[in-house]
Amino acid sequence: MRSEESREATWGWMKDNFDKLIAMGTKYQGESLIGMTRAFCDDAHAKDVESFFTPERLAKVDGGPRVLSAALEGIRLCAVKRQKQEPSAREMFGKQRKP
Repeated sequence: MRSEESREATWGWMKDNFDKLIAMGTKYQGESLIGMTRAFCDDAHAKDVESFFTPERLAKVDGGPRVLSAALEGIRLCAVKRQKQEPSAREMFGKQRKP
């Protein structure tokens, strides 16, 4: 999830294999699977994450609702920061001299 190039593929694979991963892991593994979604930084992914982690899925993870709430907060805070800072950052880097 750290690599932007493979983030979508990783998320898709995790969604496809979530139940298998939960079944074979420790009680803390589910917490990590939910937490990895913090790599996202936009409202569309926040909605996707929220809809994927249904109450049934969250029930399989110790502290699932709390972990999901924290992950969604992180995604949404990042999205707001990005929305506010991206235009000025693009402007600043666009003004740099080219070699």
